[in-house]
Amino acid sequence: MGELFLSGGGNAEQTREVNEYFIQKIDPVKPLLYIPLAGDPKFRTYDRCLDYVKSMFNPLGVSEIMMWTDLREKTIDDVTPFSAVYISGGDPTPIIAIPEGTAVYATPHKLSVLGLDEAYLFDKENKAVMEKV
Repeated sequence: MGELFLSGGGNAEQTREVNEYFIQKIDPVKPLLYIPLAGDPKFRTYDRCLDYVKSMFNPLGVSEIMMWTDLREKTIDDVTPFSAVYISGGDPTPIIAIPEGTAVYATPHKLSVLGLDEAYLFDKENKAVMEKV
């Protein structure tokens, strides 16, 4: 089992220390897998996101960074050649509030709640209860 690094985000300067620590824990000879999970390609293209990630990690010794923007056909075997998976955010809205003991089931067209409690989707100033399965 590997390690999980969670960062609250920030720009390259604000995250430099955690990025340096992250790089110490991975094999910089293996490629780093980058997934721009919460980015908005209309605001910042995936290519610009990749350029930004490269600008953070190339100076720290990671020379190869690959990006996936579609995970539908990927398996765990596809991930094993990488030293780590780096998932970036983007726009912090919408945000999902998930109570303990509850999970969210996602399909390309719908988010549904699994569990007894309600979960909420916040998008800017709007709040909506998510549909239960």
